[in-house]
Amino acid sequence: MTLASGLFGAFVGLGLQFSSNTIRKLHLWRRPWEHLVLVGIGAWCGHNYPRWEDELLDSVNRMRVDRKLPPLKKAFWGVQVTTQGPPEE
Repeated sequence: MTLASGLFGAFVGLGLQFSSNTIRKLHLWRRPWEHLVLVGIGAWCGHNYPRWEDELLDSVNRMRVDRKLPPLKKAFWGVQVTTQGPPEE
């Protein structure tokens, strides 16, 4: 999964640089090192995104345990939210 998310991040970084140059009406490959920097930043963010998502889910579940709510489960596309309300006291 991290290889796919890293590649997706790299393409997003490259697309950002291309769209920036297009909006400013510059040659698309005006400064090639900027493309490499944004591809690297995008790949790094894309590679680390699944870990950040898991850490956020753990943090939210710790807060939900403190409030006596059932934990959220990780689904394939995002988080599966329960339809159950807060427990009655």
